[in-house]
Amino acid sequence: MAIRLLEPLFDFPVGTIIRDLSYDLERRLVDERSAASYDLSGGTEATVPTLSSVITDPERRFTLLEHLLLTNRDTSDLTPIAGPEMGWVDYNDLATATTPIPLTLADTFYDLTNDGLGGFTNKAYKPLGHGEIWDTALNQFDFSSLKLGDTVDIRYDVEITTSGANRDINTRLNLAIGSGSDYILPIDHHAYKAAGTYQIVRYISIYMGDDNTLNNPAKFAMSSDGTGDTVKVNGWYVRTIVR
Repeated sequence: MAIRLLEPLFDFPVGTIIRDLSYDLERRLVDERSAASYDLSGGTEATVPTLSSVITDPERRFTLLEHLLLTNRDTSDLTPIAGPEMGWVDYNDLATATTPIPLTLADTFYDLTNDGLGGFTNKAYKPLGHGEIWDTALNQFDFSSLKLGDTVDIRYDVEITTSGANRDINTRLNLAIGSGSDYILPIDHHAYKAAGTYQIVRYISIYMGDDNTLNNPAKFAMSSDGTGDTVKVNGWYVRTIVR
């Protein structure tokens, strides 16, 4: 199996050469120089030693293998393979640290905002040539600088303060907003038995599978089945993988 895997890398039949190697190592491999001088591209039993014999002499084995790799490698048909590019941005909110978002009505989803003005915002590593994934002016995700097939991973970090006991808190991501074909991804559901402040950190991955998702905005939204609860947005880290 290993021989078959190697053969596409060279312009000669590796398997044939290995099978034709002679058992007469002592006679044909006198020193390192003679090993490096073999013409392996046309090796036959009469001119090239066997692999089994070479294995018994590690130093000569290395010299022979080095000659095999360096002098018979055909690189004319190789083309560079471009891999995906990756970048990330961390948007840290400032406003809700002092003025949390009120969930005024029960069972009603409210959009989560993020002004990106917090001290931990970091935009140094976003993919080159791409725009902002989060629009701080409109408080929505903007995927329009990406292309079909790209993926976006989001870790959101919020704190919910419940004003009463036994609250059900739901978070979702609204996608393709305003397109007429918008859709929802439920992200999280929590049930809190006691009033208090709770941190919620969740991770979601989405892909640009169609123009509907790519060319229309997206927003996080949260709801409570009670009244008087509030949300502080710590922020979200967004990693983009560009094909």
